[in-house]
Amino acid sequence: MAKTFIDYREDIGFWVAEIYMELTYEYVLQALNSIEDDLSIREELIEDIEFNINGLARGMLTLTWYSFLKNEEQLNEIDLVLNNAKNLLLDKGEYILVEELNKYEVKKKEMASKWPKPIKTSEVIKIVEALILMLNDEWYEPNYSMNIDYSFL
Repeated sequence: MAKTFIDYREDIGFWVAEIYMELTYEYVLQALNSIEDDLSIREELIEDIEFNINGLARGMLTLTWYSFLKNEEQLNEIDLVLNNAKNLLLDKGEYILVEELNKYEVKKKEMASKWPKPIKTSEVIKIVEALILMLNDEWYEPNYSMNIDYSFL
């Protein structure tokens, strides 16, 4: 299973399986699309997320938000999106079902995977919470390996 280092600033970040990060981006995109307010970062964020979830970023999947988050208002916007993603995941219950997981994989061109079983929603929530901490400058781990249960793969 391929892992990627997700960092935001100064090489502070975490290691996570790419397929789990792609899945996290799916829920961030859903959360973003559910917000009706005008967000100054909407277009850049959609472009970045779609690049990462289509499977073509495998082996180079990164967090490039620092390139377009320029002020406090934009940080507040992404914080709103991430908290909405967390709430969306909390509403799913204990597991994300195989049918839903594989529905996201179908959108990928050549790099689609198949999820063999449901995964714990809490595992994806951990990633969203880490992103929230990073963007709020509250993440201090330079080389953290996320404690994610990958036994569902």
